[in-house]
Amino acid sequence: MNLQIDMKIVLHIAFLVFFVGSALGQSKADAIFSVTLQMPKSVKQGEHRNLSAKIKNISGKEFSGMAVLEIISTENGRPIDGWFQNIFPQQYFTIEGDKSGLVNFDVHVPYNVSTPVKCKVVVNVGQKMISKEAIIKIQK
Repeated sequence: MNLQIDMKIVLHIAFLVFFVGSALGQSKADAIFSVTLQMPKSVKQGEHRNLSAKIKNISGKEFSGMAVLEIISTENGRPIDGWFQNIFPQQYFTIEGDKSGLVNFDVHVPYNVSTPVKCKVVVNVGQKMISKEAIIKIQK
């Protein structure tokens, strides 16, 4: 009886993994790129900083895409990009096959923000999209 229950659990888990992966349109076999955030854990008020994301092309073919930085208040969930003078929130890029590239977002940390912020980078290549988030503390 335990073997039947264990097999049912394994089958249900396998089904869920397959179903969720298919529903999201994401699987290792479909992946053509990966994204790694390269952001500081904290910044100081008044500081100019470069927030970056590394995009790795694992497709073997050159591709172009777009990365967008969103800066969001952790207090109320609203965008506060303008406060950070995020002048170029959209970055277009082209990366050769099996190479990596950086997208850089130059920001100025305002003096009137003292709570942590969520930095979200959304990378689109064709119909594929990856979103990564990081919380950055603001120091006085």
